[in-house]
Amino acid sequence: MKGVPGLIVSVVLGLVGAFCGWFYLAQEATQLEMVEFIGIADNVQINPGDRFKQEHLIPVKIPRYNVGNLEKAAPLFRDLSTVVGKSAIRSHLAGEILLYQDLKTAPAFTLAELLGENEVARSITVDTRTFVPQLVVAGRDFVSFVVPSGKGPAPTPVATDGNAAANVSFPDPEVVGPFRIIGLGNRLGSTETLRAAGVSQVQESVITIGLKFENAKFDDMGRKLEIAIQRIGNQPLGVLVHSSKTK
Repeated sequence: MKGVPGLIVSVVLGLVGAFCGWFYLAQEATQLEMVEFIGIADNVQINPGDRFKQEHLIPVKIPRYNVGNLEKAAPLFRDLSTVVGKSAIRSHLAGEILLYQDLKTAPAFTLAELLGENEVARSITVDTRTFVPQLVVAGRDFVSFVVPSGKGPAPTPVATDGNAAANVSFPDPEVVGPFRIIGLGNRLGSTETLRAAGVSQVQESVITIGLKFENAKFDDMGRKLEIAIQRIGNQPLGVLVHSSKTK
């Protein structure tokens, strides 16, 4: 009979040990289980108005033990199809995790919020016969303006043999820039951003740019543009769009 209590104690200790082992393994499994969220791939930058493409997005694995409330704030990678094709409402850098709040309807920015320090907005009327506003993105792209000389064609000088050439020469136009686009008509961002907000674009012939303005004075580039505009009497200007690869 003396051996029965000892046997019971041994069984109880064995059960306790087994439970502790199971509990430890369960904890380890919880920490090893990974939850996949949607992140921005390496060497990718998403700008406001850009559409999320599948090749721009990667799974970001986080141990379930460390997820916390993130699962309530960020979509899972298994729901990638609900994100692809949507337009970004802000900039995203490589490695960021997308949040549900990043996928909401585009917010209404004000012009003043998009200006840099010591910068003012200047609206310029442009020639839409040779410029397509939908092809540029406000806040990201840079343009220069082609200002006509205001002078008419001049006759070609008489040749050395005494014969006048048949052609006439035209004075070179003046190019002023580059300037960062702040807005195009009522659009601040891309056409997709405006469309996401349910707003129709108007006044596409007006480009709003940012000019440096300190101590009630424009910088050299701003003064050059203002003088050129006054010289031609506010005529619509031609537009040159700069390459994104240009530093």
